[in-house]
Order: sequence, then C-alpha cells, then structure tokens
Amino acid sequence: MSSDEEDIDSIEEEEEVIEKPKRKRKKKKKDPNRPKRNMSAFFLYSNANRARVKEENPEAKFGDIVSYCVVRVVVVGVIACLWRGR
Repeated sequence: MSSDEEDIDSIEEEEEVIEKPKRKRKKKKKDPNRPKRNMSAFFLYSNANRARVKEENPEAKFGDIVSYCVVRVVVVGVIACLWRGR
C-alpha cells in the first residue's frame, strides 16, 4: 500500500455519523370534560332494538345479539339501495 491509500483509509475511518438525540414528545393532556363523539347509526339502532332481540332470543349471548343486529342493518341497507334504484 502506498501512503495515499493509507490516508484514504484513515479518512474513511474518521468520518462517523453523529446522530443527535431525538427529543421525546410531550403528551397532550386530555380534557375529561370534553364531549364524546356522536354515536353511529348502527349503535343507535342496536341500542334501540337490543331489548327486543333479547326477548326474541333469550338464550343468545351478547355476540349473537350483535350479529343479529348487523344482519338486520345490512338487510335494511340493501333494501334501501334497491328502493332508491342504485
């Protein structure tokens, strides 16, 4: 190796990437008094009809009641689309 090659090697070794420490973001304080989001149409429907579905199917578990409500909402949505001509 010549002296030029040694100089190039030593320069490459000296060049190190210096990383700055990342700053941690401060969490925003949540307002406990802020209003909640509006309920979706499905939640409004399921809250209104959960008691009726429970009476019709007393042995049904919570997941079964939700799935029954989902089927009803989908069927109503399909019928509404057909009625509108979409």
